[in-house]
Amino acid sequence: TFTLAVVRPREYAIAHVGDSRAYLLRLSTGEAIAEQITEDHSFVGEAVRRGQMTEIEAKRSPFRTQLTR
Repeated sequence: TFTLAVVRPREYAIAHVGDSRAYLLRLSTGEAIAEQITEDHSFVGEAVRRGQMTEIEAKRSPFRTQLTR
């Protein structure tokens, strides 16, 4: 899997394939807040997005490591 970020002063670009994730970190009142900005390209990740599987089922699935891209 692969995730790449190009960061410039007022913009960024993300290239992503597989189940490596990219997060955007924001500082709020001295606290860091992480927001996932990519989606997993995996069998269970896509099933969760389609509503066919819950997050808990995805974590327990024997297919959780099967990539779709």
